[in-house]
Amino acid sequence: LVRWLGSVVLVARPTLSDVLHTRELVNSLRAAGVRASLVLVGDRPYSPAEVIDTIGHAPLVGVLPDDPVGARALCGDAKSPKVLGRTRLVRTAAALAVRIAPGAPAAVPPAQAP
Repeated sequence: LVRWLGSVVLVARPTLSDVLHTRELVNSLRAAGVRASLVLVGDRPYSPAEVIDTIGHAPLVGVLPDDPVGARALCGDAKSPKVLGRTRLVRTAAALAVRIAPGAPAAVPPAQAP
């Protein structure tokens, strides 16, 4: 399936274990003829530049904020449906989605659904 797609977007945290695992995955995908791009969650303990230098061969598409409130809201633990659309995580992810798939239709936030 991955070979058929031709490209994937990987999501990782900038931790030593995630970076090393992602580097191996990128190399395996590349050997299979699949392009990999990367989205980071947070920018610590390693900066996006350090991660990209270590991984290589995978352009950075964006960095999502490490937003526990937004993550809980996405899991259904928001105190109000309006909270979801206001979180840094959801706002940043929406902008990132437009960059990754510019022609895709925009989703209607749950608080605005008819």
